[in-house]
Amino acid sequence: AVLLGIQEHLPELRPEIDLREGGPAGSTELVSLAVRFGDAALVGEVATLSRCCFEVRIGGLLRFALRRPSGGGSKQPLVLAASGFDLPNLRDVGEMRDKLARLLGSGFNRQSAYQWWQANKDKEYPLQTCKFHRMFESLFGQKATQLLPLQIKIDALWGYLHNPGCSIQTFTFHKDHKSRGVTVTATRAAPTTTEEATLVETCRQISHTVLRENRSAGERFASSTTAFCAMLYGHEVDQAGARASTIVKLFSAAKWWGPGEDGWHQWDNTYTCKDKRNKLGMLVEENGRIVWRVGKSGGDSVVLAGKPGEAKPGISRGPLWCCRRRR
Repeated sequence: AVLLGIQEHLPELRPEIDLREGGPAGSTELVSLAVRFGDAALVGEVATLSRCCFEVRIGGLLRFALRRPSGGGSKQPLVLAASGFDLPNLRDVGEMRDKLARLLGSGFNRQSAYQWWQANKDKEYPLQTCKFHRMFESLFGQKATQLLPLQIKIDALWGYLHNPGCSIQTFTFHKDHKSRGVTVTATRAAPTTTEEATLVETCRQISHTVLRENRSAGERFASSTTAFCAMLYGHEVDQAGARASTIVKLFSAAKWWGPGEDGWHQWDNTYTCKDKRNKLGMLVEENGRIVWRVGKSGGDSVVLAGKPGEAKPGISRGPLWCCRRRR
């Protein structure tokens, strides 16, 4: 989904591709695919209505490798190793967390952070320019969520503020005959600094609480971000991982996108990046959740992937620079 999406949105890129059978001596790899998009840094913007506080960034070699199931048999989970698949948090979120830590000092906690947000969000992080503000508004500005207890909003902001971002190391696919069909869990790369380790642990604790207490509600009001949370932490609280279909949709390229007509919708280029439904609310056509663009280091965008909502051309295949089979 990721590689096809990049080619759909950015067909002018000519990737270098290395497809191999097997792996290094002693490896359990069955087949691997490595792709490099030249010197370009690629950014995948996640649709605001997915309520996910990260973007997808590919800055070098992107590699996936399918591993041989341990123990054999059709019931064993399948493991897909990944490298170069980075999910940094939204830049405004990290800046806000650092700002609040400085301003509030020892009084920086859930309640004080939320109070500051309510008092200063429109001035410091206006909806016109702040994706995080639009994302938070998309969740708690709904009629269905406005009656939720205040503590849920406080906890949500605290959780978003402590999103450390991550680099995915493995996706593991499981059969779940009881309720969910195929589910997926994932592992993240270990933190490299003390600060990052603290954020990861805080995020883990918050995620455990969300999954134990509010997973059902989360899957109704914020299915993508709840699924991402379940993918990383569901197994740690004795729950199933995320539905694989939800994660695939989350990382698939959008077929259409663009701003809405009024309110904060008019300032959000991904507002219409959602599924098509009929007047009865029944699903007519699914849409992916990622809009790919070429970006500079530091997160500044260079060009959006085509015009909002325009049909994308067919996939353009780049030259294979090293495609060989190992026997």
